[in-house]
Amino acid sequence: MENTVLFWLFIVLGNVCFICMLLGVRQLSKKSSWEEGKKMLVLILCLFVVFLLLNPLGKEIRLLGRIVVDEELYLVGVVCAVAFFAFMPILQFFLFQMRLSGKGKEEYRAYVYQDGFFLFTSGLWWLNSLGMFLIAGAINDMIHWNVGLALGILLIVDYIGMILVAFLQGKEFVMTKKEYRYQSMKRSLEGRLEEIESVERKEKELVIKVKGEELPLWCTMKSYGDTLYEECDKRIKAKAEDGWN
Repeated sequence: MENTVLFWLFIVLGNVCFICMLLGVRQLSKKSSWEEGKKMLVLILCLFVVFLLLNPLGKEIRLLGRIVVDEELYLVGVVCAVAFFAFMPILQFFLFQMRLSGKGKEEYRAYVYQDGFFLFTSGLWWLNSLGMFLIAGAINDMIHWNVGLALGILLIVDYIGMILVAFLQGKEFVMTKKEYRYQSMKRSLEGRLEEIESVERKEKELVIKVKGEELPLWCTMKSYGDTLYEECDKRIKAKAEDGWN
């Protein structure tokens, strides 16, 4: 293994680069045309090249391989097992629960594909939980076969999954005090807040009506649906009052 300091430095810098890529993917998913998105795409590709040169994924896979066979890395193995288990629930909290506590802010955001988003991240969590059990079993000599390959595959799935999560994050319904923006896989629409006529709940989705058009949000979670109703009603009424005044 390379010099320990360089080894960890490459992992840290590589993951910082990857996070920047995710932010870029999120912004790219909001663009509705090639002309709007080409600069962001070039930036993402440049970051991807740097990510490949730093090779944090390869180094992390090698580290996991050492952890499961080297007793001296027991504590590192414990930290990795906890990280595998805790990372996705923490991410879900910040992506979902934190949005519910955002009342009173000038901007309100809701994911268009909330149900699929939640199921997808939950699936990643179940896979990561498997990784935790594999690490725990290996470092405690409860598993007598090399689990490094399985852990490497799980890590690759995590990286790919995070790119998909970043892409889905860009598919949003956004309201400010004056305007709204709707971005889904099929359409991109924005306009004045007074154009929103109503929000209604259907069996598998919430539907926002704008000028006779229906903009669906795939969200059956009651807490999010209630928050969306409240925010729409509050902002539309406030805008109407401003117009009367």
